[in-house]
Amino acid sequence: MRTNKQTLVKNDIDMDLAINTDYINDELMDQPLLYRKWAEMSSQANKNVKIVNSRLDRIKAKYHLLFSKEGLKVKEVESKVLLAEEVQQIEEELFKAEQLAEDLKGVVQAFRQRHESLRELSTNIRKEIED
Repeated sequence: MRTNKQTLVKNDIDMDLAINTDYINDELMDQPLLYRKWAEMSSQANKNVKIVNSRLDRIKAKYHLLFSKEGLKVKEVESKVLLAEEVQQIEEELFKAEQLAEDLKGVVQAFRQRHESLRELSTNIRKEIED
């Protein structure tokens, strides 16, 4: 089930992607700013994935050293690292960060499609006016 925050963001995306054909010139002028807004969010999400991934690597290394000192076999150390609660929490955070980055990548692609749609619509409107 989606939270209110997730629904709000989805509504924001849908509102920004919507095209009001009665104000096509305004829509054309707004397109670059909307694209930039969502492209920046996508870029920030990708940066966050790298940050979380780096944190995960450091935590795994910390636990690997800790468990290696216990004299365990390599496979036992690796298993204990993977089962460490902190590692699992950061892996979950990484999964969510990757999902958000992928979702925002799709939003940016949708804005590219919106741009193409706006071009087509404005061309069609000009043709109708000329006829």
